[in-house]
Amino acid sequence: MCGWRSTRHQFWTLITFGRFYTHFMLRNGFSPLILLYGLRKLLFAMFPLLLGLLALPLQRPLSPRSVGPRLSASSMAPPVSENALVIGAGPAGIASAIMLAQRGYQVEVLDRLEAPAAVDSATWSDTARFYLIGLGGRGQLALQKIGAWASVDKYCSTVVGRKDWSPGAAVDAGVERVFSDRPYLTKVIQRDRLVSCLLQHAKEAYGDSITVRHSVDVNALHWETGESGERAVITCVPCGEEGCGEEGVSSTAQTTPFQLSAPLLVGADGVSRTVGEAVAAADADRFFPWRRFRIRRYEDTSVRVYKTVPFELPEDSPKQGESSTGWRGDINYSARTKTINFDALPSPSGGYCGVLLIKPEDAITQSIPDVPAAREYFDELLPQ
Repeated sequence: MCGWRSTRHQFWTLITFGRFYTHFMLRNGFSPLILLYGLRKLLFAMFPLLLGLLALPLQRPLSPRSVGPRLSASSMAPPVSENALVIGAGPAGIASAIMLAQRGYQVEVLDRLEAPAAVDSATWSDTARFYLIGLGGRGQLALQKIGAWASVDKYCSTVVGRKDWSPGAAVDAGVERVFSDRPYLTKVIQRDRLVSCLLQHAKEAYGDSITVRHSVDVNALHWETGESGERAVITCVPCGEEGCGEEGVSSTAQTTPFQLSAPLLVGADGVSRTVGEAVAAADADRFFPWRRFRIRRYEDTSVRVYKTVPFELPEDSPKQGESSTGWRGDINYSARTKTINFDALPSPSGGYCGVLLIKPEDAITQSIPDVPAAREYFDELLPQ
């Protein structure tokens, strides 16, 4: 920094001298040619300084983005005996815990829900019980980087395309597309089973570094500064074996609170936003308003009520990996009306899991009394 100030001082000294020289020459009647000659000499004298100014940024400390390979969690040196907290034990939370463990952190993960069933449990055979999610190229690559893809892939089904019926389309008017130009095949798995796979991988590969506590609700968060620096402090309340439920700690739970702290806190708590709300509240008094952390919420203009239902293809339909000119067992089926959307994905346990999306104001659909009446209603509404 001293070199920068010294060179800058010399530069402005020459500029000031040049302005004085020009004023003096013109005021005392010297010819323009002599004036230009003097200015040329002055520019020659300034040339080394100009080169020095151009080279100065290379002499100053460089940011991580300007030198060497791009830094990542796996390439940075691990900390010494540091711990981290992760709020939320869904796919994002467990994946974050694995990435931190790869860097040398001791990680504790907390989640308000009870633990999912084991990956090989018969529970997953209930097709309509669990919501299915698709894993595209990015998701598969992320799982590969944390070493968990092999554990997940064997419990997935494959989707190679889709078939759609627009509103009012006849049974034979569906448009089928098979995606043969993609560098990956979309995989489908129950969302909770993906969590179970990640938990198993974390236990097997990083059992000494990752601890997961289920049925624990995090209801408060603040920051404290001590000799070791700033730390996040969370207040936790055990919920009991039945979990915390949708509205928080149940009335029958053991509610003795306890606190945990760490210099690093990861918020992966989804819509509850306990971490995000606490950060926004703590940042509300920042001097510059445009630097404050904010949570922006957008109005949901397309509210839907959803129901998962089993969906069976005709008995003579091909299975996974087989092709046919009729019903296939490896594509996404979708049909819609003005008030209803129906999507079905192949379940890893066999058959299809359909998701029926209904507008809340659709009183007719929501008042169907029984299964036979529902069959008759949807056969007419969605003949596809």
